[in-house]
Amino acid sequence: MKVHRVPALRRRSLGFVVAAGIQAFAVGQTQAAPVTVDLQMKSVGSSSYTTDVVIKNNTTTAINGWTLVFKLGNTIKSFYSVTESGADPYTWKNVSFNGAIAVGATQTFGFTGNGTFNSANLGNCTLNGAACTLLVGGAPIGGASSSAAASSVAASSAATSSVAASSSSSISGTTITSSNGFVNTALANQTGSFTVSFDAKPSISPANNTISLSSGAQTAYTGMAASVRFATTGTIDARNGGAYAAVTSVPFVANGIYHFRMVVNVPAKTYSAYVTPPGGTEKTIATNYAFRTEQAGITNINNFDANVNSSPGGSLTYTTPVISGSSSSSVASSAAASSVAASSRASSAAASSAAASSTAASSAPASSSSSSTGVVRYRQTFDTLATGALWKNNLDSAKPTAHKENALVTASCGTGGSTCLRIVYRHPDGIHKQPFSSPVFATTSGVINWAPSDSTHTNTATDVLQANLPIDGTTDGSSKDSNAAIPAKAYTLAYDVYFEPGFDFAKGGKLPGLAAAAFDSGCTEDGNNKRSGTNWSERIMWRANGRVEMYSYDQSRPSGSCGINKMIDQVAGDPPYEVPGQIPNDGKFRFKSGIWYTVRVSVKMNDNNANVYQKDGSGNLVLDASGDPIVVSGNGEVSLAIKSADGATKRLMVYSNVALRDECNGPCSGTPPDTKATWINGLFFSTFHGGNETKRLTCIDPSSTMTNVVQKAMPSYSGLTQARFNALCASQINVPLFPILTWNPQTNTAARFDNMIITDGYTSAPF
Repeated sequence: MKVHRVPALRRRSLGFVVAAGIQAFAVGQTQAAPVTVDLQMKSVGSSSYTTDVVIKNNTTTAINGWTLVFKLGNTIKSFYSVTESGADPYTWKNVSFNGAIAVGATQTFGFTGNGTFNSANLGNCTLNGAACTLLVGGAPIGGASSSAAASSVAASSAATSSVAASSSSSISGTTITSSNGFVNTALANQTGSFTVSFDAKPSISPANNTISLSSGAQTAYTGMAASVRFATTGTIDARNGGAYAAVTSVPFVANGIYHFRMVVNVPAKTYSAYVTPPGGTEKTIATNYAFRTEQAGITNINNFDANVNSSPGGSLTYTTPVISGSSSSSVASSAAASSVAASSRASSAAASSAAASSTAASSAPASSSSSSTGVVRYRQTFDTLATGALWKNNLDSAKPTAHKENALVTASCGTGGSTCLRIVYRHPDGIHKQPFSSPVFATTSGVINWAPSDSTHTNTATDVLQANLPIDGTTDGSSKDSNAAIPAKAYTLAYDVYFEPGFDFAKGGKLPGLAAAAFDSGCTEDGNNKRSGTNWSERIMWRANGRVEMYSYDQSRPSGSCGINKMIDQVAGDPPYEVPGQIPNDGKFRFKSGIWYTVRVSVKMNDNNANVYQKDGSGNLVLDASGDPIVVSGNGEVSLAIKSADGATKRLMVYSNVALRDECNGPCSGTPPDTKATWINGLFFSTFHGGNETKRLTCIDPSSTMTNVVQKAMPSYSGLTQARFNALCASQINVPLFPILTWNPQTNTAARFDNMIITDGYTSAPF
């Protein structure tokens, strides 16, 4: 098989992108009923787009191999799970694993097209020589719905509904154009959490129509708090603070009827939005998006607004909005949220400072048990353990153990004053036995750079504790070091965390998560192959100023690279990291010291035979420098939910299409493996804090005010050659950096953990 190789360091992760449910159709047969071919857009841009193509066998005969032909109107950039030939119209043929499809079943392949997608260019569809019907997002390209089963707005308005939108090409409602301006409809006043549902039909696609919720009647976009939009990209999106975005790219067609559901949390100033395309299933547009920036301070919602922008014009028809799940509580959670086990608890004014005694009073977290999704498989409350004892003895032997005494069971620091685990993230004498009072050299400008821990690294971080604790059925709140893990394909971990007053978030640090029996962690500067098809981990990281992200060591990352970062409230144009100590007033979520939070990580494993791999234009696998196929995506999923103790602050992130494992190391042949060691086996407790920057400090020019890295004369370190120094510094020239000595915590910083609970099952529901 011809392959195209790319260097490992040039490989770019396409993680969390396209899921490939893999199935298909037959060669040499003519179908009695039409086959449908549905283009389900995954991403739409100005110069390219990516789509799944779902073929459904509506005939009465099973298909055993298929050849699909249709006109696209664009050139092809890349494709997967199919072979392609010809010029528009293109000919697509199944590959070895998706050539058979049962009656009523589906198969999926995908491609990326160049240019702008236009459904009007589609046509001439045949499968095995018989005519087939083209759909876009479940709707025929003519705009009429393909579903025979319509659902009323009232039936769809429940917070947990996921139903097909109306199948009619017309709806009874209000029709507006740009000449009407902003059209306002009064709603019952809402101050807590509620759900609003409605149907909407744009007359053209692309369009520029907004449907919004506001406080009072409004006449400008800046007055809208929560908005969904039929956008000029031909897809549906929603407003998130200062910009529009979408969790899922959902295309829309002219005269298609779309059912919307918006779940709003007024106290938290957030909302989630869902849309059901004609004949399709509900898709997520927004998850805990922030109210529009200009409306971040409102305390009520009482208006429904609709607008058609004059460019490109057209009309918008919408039904009367229906409200359900209304709550007037000022701290109510969203309609689908879990109840908070305990009421709001204020932080005690007598809470300890980071360096003070850990016995001081603190605020109490909401119980993590409210996050349970099934049978409890692990519980650690610390209340049954002796105070003053080291929590775990199985510290990672590869990490320095000089500071293990700082992971101690401590009294009067957890829920309701109970026992908790208190971890000090910086030892008074420095980090990794690296005294900060011992500079190795000074630059010509007189600014001191600190010593690296060895001849090739400047590691200013500390791992107090790194252990993959087996999910072993310990449910009495005790602690035992057992190797009898209970693997599962779906687990949910919840715990409470409290950063003591004065906590120095520095550059970043890690919080617990879930992992396989053999976790994957750590990255290298030289791209060594450290990625294993059976190893993975999903943890949380905080970054500078307490920003939070999911930190994923999955199969879509390049070998030797660090984990894939997905940050809460991240929008296009945001810098990758904030400058420590410079906190923008932008409404984004950040951990704060002196507040208890409940954190929930939920993981669902992917199937080995559902992974999608990068291919070249000829359909051949693209291999990295190690000779391994490049994984694009899988059918796993990971969610991260966070709430403050009083329930007023909540966030949720959901990552679909994750390839956590890749046991076949490419497309599986025969029966795919399903090794339990690759399932969820352990609670990965990792307390890395600071920053590991390869020779960063030795490459900094202090005279440039620490904003750029430039190559300086090689310092005199034993074992460091000029060639090695040049290689380490070359990739860092002109890379923005933070001020010196902010990579690592500068104070004796401590955090507390309590109520660690692991339950069966996966959840992506908000708190």
